[in-house]
Order: sequence, then C-alpha cells, then structure tokens
Amino acid sequence: ILGMSDRRTAIVGEMLKAEKAYMNLLSIIQTIYAAPLRLAIINNSPIILSTDHNLIFADADILLHISRNFVKSLTEKLRNWTVEQVVTDLLDKNIVQKLYLFWNYVHNYPVMIATVNKCLQHNPSFGAYLHRHDNQPSTNMLTLLALLKCPIQQIQKYIKLLQALTLFTPTGHYDKVNLSKVVEQLKLLNNETEQ
Repeated sequence: ILGMSDRRTAIVGEMLKAEKAYMNLLSIIQTIYAAPLRLAIINNSPIILSTDHNLIFADADILLHISRNFVKSLTEKLRNWTVEQVVTDLLDKNIVQKLYLFWNYVHNYPVMIATVNKCLQHNPSFGAYLHRHDNQPSTNMLTLLALLKCPIQQIQKYIKLLQALTLFTPTGHYDKVNLSKVVEQLKLLNNETEQ
C-alpha cells in the first residue's frame, strides 16, 4: 500500500503525464491546423480569411506556450522531488497568474466554434482541408472541433488532479492551503464553461 508521500509523488507524476498529453494536443492544433492555414494566408492562397483564422486560433498558441513552460518546470521539479517539495509555486506561475488567458479562451470558445461552422458552410476548401486532416493519426484521431475543446477539458483535469493532490498532502505542508485556493479558482473558471 502506498503511503501518503508516495501517492502525492504519483499524483504529481500523473499531472506531468496529463500536461504532456495536453501539450501534444495543443501542438497538433498549431502544426496541423493553425500554422498551415496561416501560411496559406501569407502566400496569398487563403483557405480561410485572416480574420476567421484569428478568431479560431488566437489563444491556442498562447496556451501552448504556457503548457510547454509548465511541462518544463514540472519535469525539473520531479527530477529533484522530495516530500517537502511544493507545486503551488509552479501552479501559480503557470496557471493561476495566467487564468485570464483561460478565461479569454473559455469566453471566445463559442465564437471559435461558430467561426469554424461558418467557414465550413461558406468555404468548400476549408471543408476539404478539415476532411484531409480530421480523424487522422497525425491528429490523434480527433477533429479540429474536438481539439479546440481540449483547453476547457484540461481545466476539469486540473481540478481533479489537484483535489487528489490536496487529499494526499499532509496538514501543515505549505501546499495544503494553497492547493485548495487554486482548486477554488479553477472551479470558478470551470463553472463558466458549463454555462
């Protein structure tokens, strides 16, 4: 049976694994969809309008940057992991201080989806582009619409993992109170996604 500190270590390891998977999905948005569609605009052979591209992909690149930084920081922290280690410093730097970017994504999400649907209705070349790339091994068998929902789903994963981490963080540990605060902030954001 794993002790409290071993479970805490395992949960932080699971956080890293989940963040790497999330970072991979954000990378797919960038490399398979956003960058090639932007390049087509730059080369004067647009598949979608620049304004539509901005509405669909504006925040995904920023979230990818945040995720890369979080993975790098968390990987380093786990290399030197001890029972006394805290993760709320990384959460604060990489998530909490950037919550406004997640709020922005959540509030723009309906516009992103509406823009994708509008482009699909009025632009057969965009539909053909999605048909070539959606549900392929290069996109983890996901569609663009499913990938765009990943940041919203990641908020829910953060909550679950941090609640578990809180459960296995001993009373008196620096993270105990601070993890609860982070969870509450993420729950507020998650409530926005459910409205």
